[in-house]
Amino acid sequence: MHITNSLKALLLAIVVFGWFALISQFYLIIENRVTALPETIIRYFSFFTILTNLIVAVCCTALLCKFNLKLKRFF
Repeated sequence: MHITNSLKALLLAIVVFGWFALISQFYLIIENRVTALPETIIRYFSFFTILTNLIVAVCCTALLCKFNLKLKRFF
């Protein structure tokens, strides 16, 4: 599959915003936690939105990557 420049730009935007959102939310949930750290991390990964955003960020990162990875072929 050949990726055009416009598709690369779209994938790059999704990757940047996706990882930024995930890292920012993780930072905020850790900084404002009211429970123990392990429980806070489990709660972070229990949100369906976080899991979906993580899958999208990993998928777009793999597609944007120039290496021939099994993960890239999977997505």
